[in-house]
Amino acid sequence: MGESWVELKQIQFRRDGRPILRDLDLQVRPGEFLGIVGPSGCGKTTALRILAGIETPSAGAVVIGGQDVTGFPPEHRSVGVVFQNYALFPHLNVFENVAFGGRMRKEKGAGLGERVREMLKLVRMEEQAERFVFELSGGQQQRVAVARALAQRPQVLLLDEPFSNLDERLRDETREQVREIVQTLGVTTILVTHDREEAFSLCGRVAVMLEGQVEQIGTPQEIYFSPATANAATFWQDGNLLPVGKLGAQAWKGIQVPLSQPEYVFFRANAAAVQSGSEATGSSRIDAGLRISGTLLATRFGGALWWCRVETCAGPVTVSLPGNTAVPAVAAPCVIEVPQSRLAWVG
Repeated sequence: MGESWVELKQIQFRRDGRPILRDLDLQVRPGEFLGIVGPSGCGKTTALRILAGIETPSAGAVVIGGQDVTGFPPEHRSVGVVFQNYALFPHLNVFENVAFGGRMRKEKGAGLGERVREMLKLVRMEEQAERFVFELSGGQQQRVAVARALAQRPQVLLLDEPFSNLDERLRDETREQVREIVQTLGVTTILVTHDREEAFSLCGRVAVMLEGQVEQIGTPQEIYFSPATANAATFWQDGNLLPVGKLGAQAWKGIQVPLSQPEYVFFRANAAAVQSGSEATGSSRIDAGLRISGTLLATRFGGALWWCRVETCAGPVTVSLPGNTAVPAVAAPCVIEVPQSRLAWVG
């Protein structure tokens, strides 16, 4: 599993003179389900389109299965794509939508029909084979799009935000179905999404993409708890990145800052606890970690969680607390505590 099956090597891409991808490097292992997350405009969909052969890079190479396919057209790359809008044909029924790629390649005989029926069974749509697209729910359309992509027997499956048009309940259900399908077939799969939960729940590794480059790649746990750079740490709003230089010695309880002093200390909003009072008056609830005082600026109730914004000597801090927790009053002094096990050094 150490070798790469899909590689983007030093990919550059410009649109209207503006750089979209900047020497992008990405390696995907055989059979891996990799997620690419990033904000709108970071280049993640462009990278997927270059992999599919829909866009041509300004420089760099695309390698699939050890073969340089940079100059190959889409139909010669053995890549299946599921687009955000599914791109199904409304004038064709489910069976013919799934068979479309084979028909375009002029496949004949019973083989194509058997493969289409196999894919429809896999996505649990065999009973809807004769129905038209407009007769299907969003989740059913999404499964037809997956079946059509897989009917080509691709070496690589590319998913471009395929769940974004579904409501929450249907989105969760369809994600799980797609995950099961990918695991069953063992096909190398790359998912592009802006949804962290989606990437973390589906993918074995996740690449954080910012400004046309991969900022960090790792397991969901590594990405969430141990960001490699300041940019990766602050990509999601529930991360706190505090300059170590602004925290006095009294902020560290039972721990030593590394000798090669890092630039920042990082922790997630759900790692911290908040209690009323000041450092002088309150008692500590941790044996070792970070303990700083501040002023509660604002609170927001979100049902399962309270979101608290606290001003400290090192800057604003976001804390999330269980929804049934009593929170301090706004404008009141408070103390933030983060156990050592939930801290990470950055920079």
